[in-house]
Amino acid sequence: LHYGYGSFWSAATTTAHSKGKVKVRQVVVRDGKVKPYMWFADQAWYTQTPARFLVFDSFEDFGLNLESATRNFGPPARIHTDGIYTVLVWDKDITPLLAQ
Repeated sequence: LHYGYGSFWSAATTTAHSKGKVKVRQVVVRDGKVKPYMWFADQAWYTQTPARFLVFDSFEDFGLNLESATRNFGPPARIHTDGIYTVLVWDKDITPLLAQ
């Protein structure tokens, strides 16, 4: 997993701690759709492909959860949990399904 989306803090810490080897771009749910969260973000970040995962933690409330992810991207192929973190993984590129 090298490129995907995530809640604000999950995205920031993963990208920083991996020194950019894993790029996680921040997203939020608005009007039921997973959309780029453009606070301190560059629009070009959201055109890179393929994005294949979504990470979120149980403490952030940006509307990201299994239900909102499945509604926007379809059912994930795999679900991984580690402590407070959940990583949903797809066997397809979910970039085209990200609402703009």
